[in-house]
Parts: sequence; structure tokens; C-alpha cells
Amino acid sequence: MNIKEVLAATSDYLRKHEIESPSLESEILLASATGLKRIELYTNFERELSREILDKFKVTIRRRLKNEPISYIVGNQAFMSLDFFVDNNVLVPRPETELLVEKSIDIVTSSKLPVSNFQIADIGTGSGCISISLAKYLPAVMITATESSPRALDIAKKNAKHHQVESKIEFLQGDFLEPLKDKKFDLLVSNPPYIPTKDIETLMPDVRNFEPHQALNGGPEGLDFIRKLITDGPKHSDTIIFEFGFGQADAIRKLCLNVKILKDYSGIERIAICKNK
Repeated sequence: MNIKEVLAATSDYLRKHEIESPSLESEILLASATGLKRIELYTNFERELSREILDKFKVTIRRRLKNEPISYIVGNQAFMSLDFFVDNNVLVPRPETELLVEKSIDIVTSSKLPVSNFQIADIGTGSGCISISLAKYLPAVMITATESSPRALDIAKKNAKHHQVESKIEFLQGDFLEPLKDKKFDLLVSNPPYIPTKDIETLMPDVRNFEPHQALNGGPEGLDFIRKLITDGPKHSDTIIFEFGFGQADAIRKLCLNVKILKDYSGIERIAICKNK
């Protein structure tokens, strides 16, 4: 079979199994199996595929039909126009979190401080997508990134090396804010766990069954880590920006008296900026 035939057959197959974007996912999986870019699939439509590649491709299809996130299958995810290695030790970076990075960049560039003096702490870095994106787009800034999971921290370091920003980020292993000790920063940024415990089992199967619950579970109300940020964060910075979940804005307004809530591109309240002065 050639590439055109395989894509057509696979798209139909995934559609029958109710995969949401069958054509797109067929292309992503086949590009990974062949080592080609997606655009190169179209310029090589008539290329015959070897039995070895077809067998490799079939394995990825079987994994996807078990609801494994496609990012874990191919081993990477785009974020802020950068490519990040991911596996099931870290959350898949999501478009909503790009807004968190964009607003963090706005805070830095609008500050009266020289950018070269700006110090940022990324709390719970996971794949490193936030801290690495900030280091790429704000090359003069120095960043400290914390992470409790040693496996996640290894992935963040791997991504930092891939993007050649490892000298700009200090990675610290430990629980949430604890590794910061008594250090002070100009900005704390975080995408903390914020899913209420009882809601974990209601999540889509690709999230519920594959993504790390440690990075999802925010306690009974989903606010355990957000409370830590608002309560203990001021010891480290006067400005804290973080992502939160659907319906949590009112609780955050009660926890932080001086807070600005921003909506994401879907019109959902998603980002909080807490000022302590």
C-alpha cells in the first residue's frame, strides 16, 4: 500500500471507532511511523510503505484505539510553536496554558525592572513547557523550576537541553513551593493541579487513564494547590500568575483580595494574576 491508500483507509477506520479527528490523527501517526513531516506525506502520496513501517504504524493505531493520547504515542507535543518531548510522566501541554505563558511575558515586558534582572519561578514544571517557553521568548530572564516527580524533572531537563536553554533554568526537585526555601522572585507562575478529586473519574478516558493523576488532582474542591500559591506564594513574590479550572474563579476572588481574572480564547475564566502589593 502507498501513503495515500494508507491514509484513506486509516481515516475511515478511526472514524468508525469515533476518534474525533480521524484524518489529522492518521497523518500524525503515519508521519511518526515513517519519519516524515506531515506535509511530506502529501508530496510522497505514491510511495509504497514497507512491511516494517506498516507493522509499526498498526501498533500506534492499536494504542490510539485504547484512548492513549496521541502525544504520548508519537512522543511529542507542540506548545508555543516549540516541540516538547512528553510521555505518561507529564501532562500533555494544552493550548489554554499558552495564554498563561503569553500573559507572563506581558508582565515581564511591562515591568519597570530591566528584563535582565527579572527572576521567575515556575512551580510544578512538569514537561518544562512553561519555563522553557519563557526562557526562549525572554532570553535575558533567569528561571527556577520546581517539580516533585523525578521522572517529570528528567523530561523537563531533556526538553531544556533540546531547546538549548538549560543554562537559563535551575531545576529543583521537591514538593511545590518547598524547594524555593527563602528565595525571592519577581514572578511566580504555575499551572497547578486543579481538578477536584471526585471529578477525576469523569474525565475523558485519554486523560483519566493515561495522564498522571498527581498533576491533575487538586484535592476535594480542586483548590488545595491554588490555596498554597495564594497563601504561601507571597513569601517568594509579590506577583503570582496561575491557571485554574472551570467554575473556580469566585473561590479565587475570595482567597485573593487583589486579583485579576482573565478569560481564555473560549471565553472561560482561566488565568488569575494575584498582586500582594
